[in-house]
Amino acid sequence: MLPLLALAPSFLAVALLVVSAKVFPAPGWVGAARHWRVGFLLAAMFYVLLNMANWCSPGWCETFGFPMPYYRSSDAHIVINGWSQTPFSAIGLGVDVGLGATVAIAFGKAYAWRIGKRHAGVA
Repeated sequence: MLPLLALAPSFLAVALLVVSAKVFPAPGWVGAARHWRVGFLLAAMFYVLLNMANWCSPGWCETFGFPMPYYRSSDAHIVINGWSQTPFSAIGLGVDVGLGATVAIAFGKAYAWRIGKRHAGVA
């Protein structure tokens, strides 16, 4: 059985495609909607790549997350009585997901504003 982590990229791709179709509907001018969707998908994939990059020296430490690290581990962590802090940060992950959602909402608002101007004849 595949672990859920192996399926995460597929779920992310489907989620991004569904969000781009919902946020950027095509009310008659399909070409512009396609450009907005492609721009959104490129921005989202760039953001995902920034979050997947190891921002630390490979080999002895790991820091994942942009702009807030949500996973941080190191060979230099202190262990007291066999216990060490967890490397995962729910706050960092929440900030990263919230920032991604804010960018998606901003893209959607800009697209809706642009559609409104175009339909009003302002272009």
